[in-house]
Amino acid sequence: MRQPQLKVLVIIACAFIATALAFLGASVASSAITSDIERQTSSLLDNALPSVQDLTRARTELRQLRDSATELALAPPPRETDALDARWSELDASLAHELGTPFYPGEHELYAREVDPAVVQLRVALNDFQHVADAPPGDAALHAATRRLLDAESQADAAVADLLDLNHNEAFAAAQKIVHNRQEAARVSFYLDIGATILAAIAGALAIWFTWHAAKIMRRKLELESERAEELDLFAQRVAHDLMSPLAAASLSVTRAKLKPDDKDTPRALERAERVLGRSRRMLEGIYAFAQASHAEPSPDCRSPLRVAVREAVSTLQAAEGEACPAIDVEGFEEVQVRMDRGMLDVVLSNLLCNAAKYTVGAPVRHVTLRARRDDGERVRVEVEDTGPGVPEGMRDAIFDAYKRGCRTPQMGLGLGLATVKRLVAAHGGAVGVRNGPSGGAIFWFELPIAGRREGAGVEAAREPRGVPMGAQLRPARR
Repeated sequence: MRQPQLKVLVIIACAFIATALAFLGASVASSAITSDIERQTSSLLDNALPSVQDLTRARTELRQLRDSATELALAPPPRETDALDARWSELDASLAHELGTPFYPGEHELYAREVDPAVVQLRVALNDFQHVADAPPGDAALHAATRRLLDAESQADAAVADLLDLNHNEAFAAAQKIVHNRQEAARVSFYLDIGATILAAIAGALAIWFTWHAAKIMRRKLELESERAEELDLFAQRVAHDLMSPLAAASLSVTRAKLKPDDKDTPRALERAERVLGRSRRMLEGIYAFAQASHAEPSPDCRSPLRVAVREAVSTLQAAEGEACPAIDVEGFEEVQVRMDRGMLDVVLSNLLCNAAKYTVGAPVRHVTLRARRDDGERVRVEVEDTGPGVPEGMRDAIFDAYKRGCRTPQMGLGLGLATVKRLVAAHGGAVGVRNGPSGGAIFWFELPIAGRREGAGVEAAREPRGVPMGAQLRPARR
């Protein structure tokens, strides 16, 4: 799977995971807030509301106790105090029930500080009142006992009222917190639902886009395969077309020599057949080199002597072309090792020289010049200049593409030579190009990195074949 497709799958997976986490987060947040609401509600039901109810009942019992004591003090003797005992019993039961409920912070301290002492004082005042309950109206002791009972009741009522206010405030705060938590739960759930919905929409959109993109890639792959099949078909047709003519001519010459072995033209026919077969072989070698160039993986320590390769390429072209070979001048240059396999360097030089020779056919002066120079300390440039028609400016980039040929040559070819040169040079970290020279002919050039020095690097250069020195004219120019 390609890296972009893997990234898209990771993004979609992350979006779906984020969506699931958003929904899970909404559930967890809602559950947490609901639990808090349940705790606050339980506090209301188990503490605040029972305490408010018990303390309200206690205040009611205190008022009834006060009213009963006031009535008894004004009534003539004998006075019955059973009603006071009943009110006290109810008051004591209410306060005892209040003590059985959970305490809020500070409630126990308030009870011990205010309520408990006030109730004790009330109990003492009630006992004193009951001891003088049979005194006649207007008795000073009865009046004083009544006064102390009413004061004790007022103090107890105030203490119970403070305790009731504390429980009321806690109940109100719990109710407010419940309302706030419900609102917060609704808000959090809303935002999380919106976020989860957006993430789900994004994940869905990404899934749709990825599906569409994958379908597009598949369609493009099918189109490329179809184009490749058409290209291979065209390639086969071109090979068949370009090879049939020379092979047919060679076959005709061999057949003629076979039928008339003693004819005076037989040697010439055989020579022609040999020359045509040699050209066909070179064409096939070019096709093979072109195919190999598509997958070239040069060795990092490959190296070749440039002068030796140039001399052999020139010699090979002269032997192949014979009398039809143009004059070739090789300008002298210092031997240098280039970073390219020797066999591939031979292919590059042979293709450029053959191309130059081919395009000088029909020129007033048939001349090819080869020169080399170091552009800097790391690269060397080789130029092959011809006296042909040159390359139109609009074709200087496309001419290195496969099946592209100059428009002004009658020579046979597949249009693969320059494409092979470009692929081989580029595979070795070099560059290629073309321009027109001062005379109007084409100057094809290529650059290659210079191989680093190593022990014995000059041995291969020393094996240069003997012959005409580099820089001399190798063949007289022909018009």
